[in-house]
Amino acid sequence: MALSHSQAGTLQGVRRAAPVAIAVEAEAGQRLALDAAVNDLLKTRPQFSAAGTVAAWQLRAAIGASLCLCALVGMAPSWGGNAAAGILVVPFLCIVLIRLAALWHLAWPRQVIAPSFTASADQDLPGYSVLIPLYDEAAVAPALVAAMTALDYPEAKLQILFVTEEDDDATRQALVTAALSPQMTILTVPAGTPRTKPRALNYALHFATGGIVAVYDAEDIPELDQLRRAAAAFAAGSANLACVQARLNIYNPGESALTRQFTLEYAALFDAMLPALDRLGLPLPLGGTSNHFRRDHLVAVGAWDPFNVTEDADLGFRLARLGQRVEMLNSTTWEEAPATCSAWLGQRTRWLKGWMKTFDYFGTLGKASKYWYLQRRAKGFVTQFTKFCNPNHDRIPA
Repeated sequence: MALSHSQAGTLQGVRRAAPVAIAVEAEAGQRLALDAAVNDLLKTRPQFSAAGTVAAWQLRAAIGASLCLCALVGMAPSWGGNAAAGILVVPFLCIVLIRLAALWHLAWPRQVIAPSFTASADQDLPGYSVLIPLYDEAAVAPALVAAMTALDYPEAKLQILFVTEEDDDATRQALVTAALSPQMTILTVPAGTPRTKPRALNYALHFATGGIVAVYDAEDIPELDQLRRAAAAFAAGSANLACVQARLNIYNPGESALTRQFTLEYAALFDAMLPALDRLGLPLPLGGTSNHFRRDHLVAVGAWDPFNVTEDADLGFRLARLGQRVEMLNSTTWEEAPATCSAWLGQRTRWLKGWMKTFDYFGTLGKASKYWYLQRRAKGFVTQFTKFCNPNHDRIPA
């Protein structure tokens, strides 16, 4: 049946309007995702957000304690010196105990269980989303795409999101030139504040489709079967296992003295100290990369804090604070260490700033604490330490 002139005009108008409506809907979805990326944690769990400042009473308490200590040193140098030494002894004692536990772990390592996954079980593997936040990384884009392409996981169940900032055209062009696989997508985060890695991750999480979510950095080269190992760890783990952390190591140790130092630090942290904390049932400050999460657990705790520049350590403590488990994964990701003093200094400054902020609200007197460490970890620490004394007690999956 032929259309009248008015009907044809109406239909043509609908056809012209449809792309506009789709664009408006997509823009609205982006705004919602961006608002959630920045404000979800602040709205739902404000006590865990680093957006706030130090509480007034905390500031007054710190100033008062400092003045009292100075006055004591001035009026009674002997007593004041002893008090200052006693205060300083406590954190150093904790550091010594952690290092002794790390040495103990190396002396009596866990028995490793053979992995339970097989190539024939591909259809049973969960969907996996890999998030890779990038900024000004055009130079490493080809190597990154090659490393992600090499991952041993079924393409039909794998989603890889390269998360770029709106003004970073060079990185997006380099990714396109690197010939992306069908499971790879370039995602652009709209401009806004705070401009941080966790904000970009939260935005990308809105578009992630997998039941497991992993985070990698631009220079990372994970072991080829790392995703399979993580999926197997979750399948074998308890219901409250929210995250597994792969080991990190350095692929450029010979570049400078700083990279050699970094290699030693990473070996001590990821091969000894974090596994020891894991065995003792204590909170794990996550590494900034090679974290693998159950997506529903990650969303339930508020995902990443966009206002904390050490979102990894913050999230590790928040998971523990909310009763979730983090365990080490027997797999390694190789990454690049900073080779110059300027790069090293910027990184360390950012880390220290974030760790102090995290301690502010997870410490014994912090707004997210409620004496959490004493209430929820003392009994568990004693139990796990007893187990730790028996080197044959526990085993971990490979």
